[in-house]
Amino acid sequence: MILREEIDAILSNAVLKEERGVAAYKYKGVVDEIISYCNEYVKPGNVVSSFFKNIFGGSKKYKITIPREITKKIDFIENLDVVITLEEMGSPYVTNSGGGHIEYFKGPDGYFTKNGKIYHGKIVVEGYHHNGKILTRTITNTIYHELNHAYDIWNRKKAKLFVDEYSSDVNKGYYVKDNLVFSADERVNNFFREIFYRLFIPTELNALVSGVYGDLRGMDSKRGNYRKDIHNTQAGWILDEFAENFDNFMSKTSIEILMDACKIMHIDGVSMQDPYTFVTTFKQVFEKKMRAAWKGVGRAASRWYDDKEEMENDNNLKTL
Repeated sequence: MILREEIDAILSNAVLKEERGVAAYKYKGVVDEIISYCNEYVKPGNVVSSFFKNIFGGSKKYKITIPREITKKIDFIENLDVVITLEEMGSPYVTNSGGGHIEYFKGPDGYFTKNGKIYHGKIVVEGYHHNGKILTRTITNTIYHELNHAYDIWNRKKAKLFVDEYSSDVNKGYYVKDNLVFSADERVNNFFREIFYRLFIPTELNALVSGVYGDLRGMDSKRGNYRKDIHNTQAGWILDEFAENFDNFMSKTSIEILMDACKIMHIDGVSMQDPYTFVTTFKQVFEKKMRAAWKGVGRAASRWYDDKEEMENDNNLKTL
């Protein structure tokens, strides 16, 4: 079992040594433009904004399509649509990171253009606003998360890796998540589905880690608060849940189904020799994945803190 002290040590090493990370961070300026556009859109008295009534409760709910002159700056996607739905919240204090997904559409030459870009992507974001101001962290996590998925695919194509193999890995993960029943206890069942989905599909783990940058940016987190704030990110919540419940839930799940899931996903390092050896090696692989995930979280956090401090230094110089 990974102890909280070990997690803190991993985070301290990554955050304080400024190892940096997040594949899509170079587009942070575009994300900031998206946030500014949304804030202008929902500002009270803005006559160009329109909202539709949510039939459940009648709250203001905005559907915003980000202009192409902004999204075209994400230059590895030829045509990018970003559609953000913002639901009204009664309080500015939000502890979730919103939600959303990305879709891809074929062009004349398939999913990629002749010059290697993704032909057409659409990022759909579901976030919140309060009193004419968006609750930033409810959209930034999703944008960075979904951009990271697209970047993963584009990068594999650029490196001449097989995108079909990438899709196969993702599909196997979805199959395990949607079809295997690990326990009659729904909480245990969902727990292991999430472990295979979040930790063992590389693009999902990369995107989860990338979302940390968006969460911390939404909180305007300071490096001195990293121990608390990192555990309040979406990735922090999920990984803490994994660490807290793994040993207990292992005793309540079907070892046979766990073995099936490992076979389907071709998980390295797990022995199928017998149930006892399987459990021992599966725990070892799980802990290795968790350490790697926490290190990634620390690197993503480091990227945010470095960027924040750089922006603050630039602003201080301007006032001299």
